[in-house]
Amino acid sequence: ARSDAFSIWTGSRLLVWGGSGASNSLLSDGAMFDPSQNVWTALAVSPLSARSASPFGSGWAVLSGASVFLLGGVGESVAYQDSSRFDTSVSQWLQLPPWFPVSEHRAGIGVWTGKEFIVWSGFDGSTLSDGGSRWLAQ
Repeated sequence: ARSDAFSIWTGSRLLVWGGSGASNSLLSDGAMFDPSQNVWTALAVSPLSARSASPFGSGWAVLSGASVFLLGGVGESVAYQDSSRFDTSVSQWLQLPPWFPVSEHRAGIGVWTGKEFIVWSGFDGSTLSDGGSRWLAQ
C-alpha cells in the first residue's frame, strides 16, 4: 500500500515506484503490474533515494520508448533535482545527472513533449519562480 507514488502506463504494464507507505514513511521500491497475467513483479533496486511524487508538489514520470524516466520528487522538506531511467525491456535502472541545475520547481507545471521535459514556474524553496527548465531525455 502506498500513496503519492510515481506511476505510468507503459502501453502494456503499469509501473509504480516510491511514494509514502502506510506509516507515512517514504518508499524507494516499486513494481510493475501486467494485467494480461494479473501479476505484480518487483522492480530492481533503484539508485534514487526514497521519495514521493506529491500532487502539486514535485515528481513526474514520463515514457519514451522502452524507458521510464522518474524526475524529481519530494522527500522530507526537500524537492529532489535528480532523476533515473528504468529500461522496461531489461528491467534495469540507470542513474542520470541532475535535471534542474538552476533551481527547484516545486509545484511547477510540467509537460513531456516526447523528446524533452519542460517545467515552468513553481516555488524554488524561498520564492515563486517565473522561469523554467528543459530536460532532454538521453
